[in-house]
Parts: sequence; C-alpha cells; structure tokens
Amino acid sequence: MRRNLQTIVLALTVAFAPAIKAQTASTDEAAVRAVVTRELAAWNAFDAHAIAACHTPNVTWQNPFGVRITSRDQLEKFLTNLFNRPGYRSAKDTVPPKITEVLTKIDGNWLISDSMIMDEYPRPK
Repeated sequence: MRRNLQTIVLALTVAFAPAIKAQTASTDEAAVRAVVTRELAAWNAFDAHAIAACHTPNVTWQNPFGVRITSRDQLEKFLTNLFNRPGYRSAKDTVPPKITEVLTKIDGNWLISDSMIMDEYPRPK
C-alpha cells in the first residue's frame, strides 16, 4: 500500500456528536471531516464494523483502560464484544471523553491511523 506522508491530527470531543458544520474547505479537509463524522455516527449506532472501516488496517487504537489494539480486525472484534456486554448501551457518561486521532491519506483516501480515547474527570477541590 502506498502511504502519503500527509497526516492531520485532530483533537475531537465525542460531545460534539451533532454533525460537523460544513465549511468552505479544501477537498482533503472535507474528506477528513467526512471520515470523522462517519466514525462518530457509527459510535452512536454501536456499529463496530462501521467504526473499524474508518481506520487503517494497521491502526493503533488505545483507550484509557490500557487496551491497545494494533489492527482494524482486532478493533472490530473488541468493539463488537464491548457493545454486546450487558448494560454497556445504557451507561450514562457524566463527562464526555476526548478523542485524539491521526488521519493518514492512503491511496487517495483519508483513514484514521492512530486513535486514543481519554477520559477526563474533574479533580476534587
């Protein structure tokens, strides 16, 4: 696979789940926004396959609990199991997690190559 050296780092917050507002942007920026929007919609639909499809085959994905995944197939399997856990979908987030992602252009398509989910909890005063 031919890798383009162009990468874009995006700091995202799941709380902005409403669609990213379209702006007058370059084709690449619009394509990156489309990938992120697809990924967020898939998270909201608990669709492990659609989430994984937004990532590169050799993605590095990490959550705040120390789970580190290094392939699209592993990510889909992990998320499928996660979404099937009793009570997972009914959980309430008190503080939305922050997601940092790196997108890479491969063969003309933008995909997520690195993703880290970080939960921030307010510290007691």
